[in-house]
Amino acid sequence: MTKSTVRPRAAELLKAALEESSYTWLPEDPGFFADTEAGRIRAEVRADDAVLRAELVRLCEPSGESVGALRDFLGALNRRLRLARASLSEVSAQLEALIPAGTLTAEMVDEAAGALIVGVRAARKECVALLDPHTARQYLEFHNKSKEKNSHANNDD
Repeated sequence: MTKSTVRPRAAELLKAALEESSYTWLPEDPGFFADTEAGRIRAEVRADDAVLRAELVRLCEPSGESVGALRDFLGALNRRLRLARASLSEVSAQLEALIPAGTLTAEMVDEAAGALIVGVRAARKECVALLDPHTARQYLEFHNKSKEKNSHANNDD
C-alpha cells in the first residue's frame, strides 16, 4: 500500500471514530477540532496515525530562560504522562496523543482526549508561569541545585 492510499484511509478512519466519539468534533482544515472544558483539541492525520493535540501555552518572543525552563518542565511532565506527550515548538508548548489509524476507535479517541484534558489542567498554569523570565530563572536555579545535590549524593556512595 502506498502513502497516497494509506492517508485517505486513515482520514476516513479518523472521521468515523470522531463521529462516534462522545465529544463534538467540527471540521477545520487540515482536520477537526473539539472545544472542551480545558480548551480546544485538534485532531488530524499525520502519515498513518491520528494525532490529537492541545495547546498548553503560546510562545511570543520567550526569553532563553523561559525556553530552558519549559523544556525541562515538559521533559519532567513526559515522565509522568500516560497516553500523551508534551513538546515544545517555536510557537507553542503542546500535548499530543498519537493513535495508529489501524487501531483507531471512538473509545480510543475519548481516552486520548481525556488524557489531553487532564494534562492541560495539570500543566497549563505552570507553563504560563514559566513564560515570566524571573520565574523561569528561579525554576532553573532550583532544579540545577537539586540536580547538583543529587549528583554529589550519588558520588558519595
